Amino acid sequence: MFIFLLLFSCTDDEDAIVVNQSVDVLIDNKQFQLINNDFLIVENCNDLFIDFIYDKPENHFMMSFILSKKGELKHISLLDFRRSSSFYRTPDFNPLRLMAITNFKYDDIKKSIFFDFNGELIKTINGIQDMDTPKEKLKIKGTVNTNNIKTEECSIFIPDLTFEIPELKFVTTKINASFNPNISTNSYIFRYYSNNGYRILIKSKNDLWNLDKGVYPFNENSAENRIDLEQYIGIIRASDSGTYSRDIDWKKYQTAGSYTILEHVIINGQKVTKGEMNLKVYDNGVLIHTITKGKFEVTGFN
Repeated sequence: MFIFLLLFSCTDDEDAIVVNQSVDVLIDNKQFQLINNDFLIVENCNDLFIDFIYDKPENHFMMSFILSKKGELKHISLLDFRRSSSFYRTPDFNPLRLMAITNFKYDDIKKSIFFDFNGELIKTINGIQDMDTPKEKLKIKGTVNTNNIKTEECSIFIPDLTFEIPELKFVTTKINASFNPNISTNSYIFRYYSNNGYRILIKSKNDLWNLDKGVYPFNENSAENRIDLEQYIGIIRASDSGTYSRDIDWKKYQTAGSYTILEHVIINGQKVTKGEMNLKVYDNGVLIHTITKGKFEVTGFN
């Protein structure tokens, strides 16, 4: 989500101004500051969208953040007109590898937010043919502080999958799904991507909306109706699509367990199936994770 606004220069007497919102950004050791400018922070559904432009004669760039209301990083991008209008972004599959959000505070009543960010963005690849080429990184750090969050009505439904165990936390940052009628085993695949390089795939012969409530077990050798955990091992890269990858980019673990269909509901006009999953995750026969009562939500295809 990009909302670009023209920002006006601050007055010289900034010390006398009551600061309602500010952004401090350090880009490759060069400091930039915006105070009480009309940058926009919007809350919509479960996310916060922060967009601003630094527009002064000596420098011109745009930045955009997407965070959850709990402070989980989903995406950061920077369009730098100083560098031939180059786009820099957090990595497609593991943004936490290069970027950290700290000291996050969000007040739903006061409509205020504060957080620090520190790390690196990576230059966006030009296309599929460029996906294995290492790209330039850009160091950034700074602070966002505002009490002027605007609220937009949540008119859609975004599927989600979450679990947390001592050694692994899964926070869905993006999703995609596919249906292939030419595949008889698992025609439906629902993919959830976390911000730490992992993804969960729910594979089913049928649309989950059409399944009865109940428990569906599977083991390591089950070909269909299963849930898989994979870890991204490919080159760190950022792209426009954000989800394109190849099988060789993912380490596949073995899983066994069950998922439970709890309910089918209509939310904002969409068919939504809610459930829980219990998984044991193995790496070459060695148990490495036990996941209990992970939550998932899936939208129906028809």
